[in-house]
Parts: sequence; C-alpha cells; structure tokens
Amino acid sequence: MAGRRSTGAHDVLRQVATLHGTYRSWCERLAAAPGAASLDHNDLHPWNMLVPGLGQPDRVRFYDWGDAVIAHPFAAMLVPLGWTQRRLGISLHGPELAQIRDAYVHVFSDLAPHAQLVATLELACRVGKVARVLTWTRAIAQSDPGQLDEQYANAPLACLRSLLDSSYVGGA
Repeated sequence: MAGRRSTGAHDVLRQVATLHGTYRSWCERLAAAPGAASLDHNDLHPWNMLVPGLGQPDRVRFYDWGDAVIAHPFAAMLVPLGWTQRRLGISLHGPELAQIRDAYVHVFSDLAPHAQLVATLELACRVGKVARVLTWTRAIAQSDPGQLDEQYANAPLACLRSLLDSSYVGGA
C-alpha cells in the first residue's frame, strides 16, 4: 500500500509540474487584476470565528492567524467557499455559493464590473491553493505522525492535486 501511495504521489507531482507555465500565467493575470495584495487569513472557517450572536454580524472576530499569507484579497474565499460547498453538499455553480461569493465581491464593486470580479475570485482561489499546500505541509511537519489520521496526513497532496481539478475551490 505504501508503494502505491508513493507512486500516486509521484504521479500527482509529475502532473502538477506540467502546470508550471499555466500557474505562472495565472499569477501574472492575478497580479494585473483589480485588488491589491493584502493579509489573507488562509484558513477561514467557522471554528476560526468568534460570533457573539447572529444578530450582531459587526461583532464577529477572526482568530488563529497562524496560516496567514500575503495574497490577493479574493484568495480569502478559497476555504470558506470550499468548506461551504462540501458541508452543505451544494453545487459550485449553485445559487447558494453564488450568493456568498457575490456578497464578498460586492465590497469591491468600485474596482471592476461584477463578471470581472467573479473571474478574479476564481483565479485567486486557484492560485491560493499553493498557499494551502504550504500551510498543510507546515502543519504536518509540526505534528506527531502517529497522531494524524489519513485525511490530514494526505492533505498537502490532496491540495496539490486540486490544482488539476476544474473546480476553483476543490481540495482546499
């Protein structure tokens, strides 16, 4: 089994390596897109939020900034959109995720038309997958291998493999 995993990992690495030029072009396009680089939490999900009450959205606080990176501000949606899609079992292109995505990009509506902002968000999430790979790799390296379940132990490779997916949030 370990040999199969190793072979599978090597196959993923070879396939991802073929994306070098594509990934570089994604980065170049993102650098030219609306929105300047900023601090990205890089692990935003409900367990990293303090919510005093549903009627007080202005009082929500975020914590656990240990995975933060400098990135395009739209990359911040990679984990929340992926988590929501998986948790609710909804389509990436369904109205529920579109509503969340649109609420986020609306804040930036002075920078570009909505369609361009959506395309930029999808691009930023694709590019942001590499930061997630590095985050997982760091977390795994600091963990006791005997204490990791298989899902977490394989998370860096799964994130890396997600660069090959058609989904801009899959695998994060």
